[in-house]
Amino acid sequence: MAIEDTDADEDITHLKKRSLAAALTPLALVGGALLAGVAVLAVWLSQDHVSGGNGMPEVVLKLPRDPGIRAAPPRPGDGAPLIRKSLKADVPDTTGPVSPRALSPDGSFRVIDPLQARGSGHRALRSAPIKAVTEYTRLGPLPRIARDGRLPAQVYARPVSIKPLPGGGQPARIALFIGGMGISVSGTSRAINTLPEEITLGFAPYGRNLQGWVNKARRNGHEVMLQLPMEPFDYPDNDPGPHTLLSSVSAKENIARLKWLMTRFAGYFGVANYMGARFTSRAEALGPVLNWIGKRGVVFLDDGGSRRSKIAEMAATAGIKVKVAATVIDEGQTPGSIRTRLAGLEAAAKKRGLVIGVGTGLPLTVKTVAKWAKTLKKRGIVLIPVSAAFKTSNS
Repeated sequence: MAIEDTDADEDITHLKKRSLAAALTPLALVGGALLAGVAVLAVWLSQDHVSGGNGMPEVVLKLPRDPGIRAAPPRPGDGAPLIRKSLKADVPDTTGPVSPRALSPDGSFRVIDPLQARGSGHRALRSAPIKAVTEYTRLGPLPRIARDGRLPAQVYARPVSIKPLPGGGQPARIALFIGGMGISVSGTSRAINTLPEEITLGFAPYGRNLQGWVNKARRNGHEVMLQLPMEPFDYPDNDPGPHTLLSSVSAKENIARLKWLMTRFAGYFGVANYMGARFTSRAEALGPVLNWIGKRGVVFLDDGGSRRSKIAEMAATAGIKVKVAATVIDEGQTPGSIRTRLAGLEAAAKKRGLVIGVGTGLPLTVKTVAKWAKTLKKRGIVLIPVSAAFKTSNS
């Protein structure tokens, strides 16, 4: 029986998704709360506190715990989702063209994060953009295939080495993608510092200082992906955000939107859809987009939210590597429901060898996943970055 394109909106009935900013409003509200108190100035004038023996007093400033709070998105006050406001009016776009001369020697825009654990021992990844795999455009940095053939999918991926089992073969592996980064300062910081570095973080193309946060994540060992907003069945009532890829516009217009989305920051090894049940089911609209992304040397993660998605079946023709997630771990925002989905991932990993799960960086999800990840080793399961899943034939 044919499936009709009516009110069977898989984005609502299956994943119950909303715009990135609306879905993460609790994070934005916490991140936008005003800090109580002021900086305390302590001046030591005694000889015991003279610095360097030069007779000058040492001045110590005790700063608030979250000085970056001013970078939070504006607080919602008119009932409209943040993501539907003008970025120019409400969230200044600081992610425009990146000049190599404007970067520090390692290419980074440094984010000072007070929540970072000192001496955490993370396996830091190189800051982005990396010149060899970057095309500098008037919109911003675009990934490109290097002259020597290296792909951004390789250069920006987190290296991984898995110890074989005593009898040979690989242990059960789980790759986990947590999206929605970059919208909330506190939420993004919490995920970067709390989640194991093997977990891949997905950044929305909206927000302030995205490049700085991406490099902060990479310094903490997390590889990153870019989330692309795509048309759901009930668009525009359910609007993923500005520059959403639509089945109703020309291929030329979608490519123009795609260029804007893909130049918000550098450092991602691949992209993932956000929503998109309608768009990913339309081969004529999806094809040119997949072709263009593939030529940029990055991979595509289908979040598995729509049974009608044609991303995987069109991958070979488009010349792009695609993987499909098996489970959305946090459809239900209760500890029990998240733990149940994670247990399902474990069972699938033991049966199939490797599975991919996806979730959103809400506080409960991050807390539950962080606690769960600490127990995997004793059950013989290995957590791997999503990029490693693209190096295998299954998942």
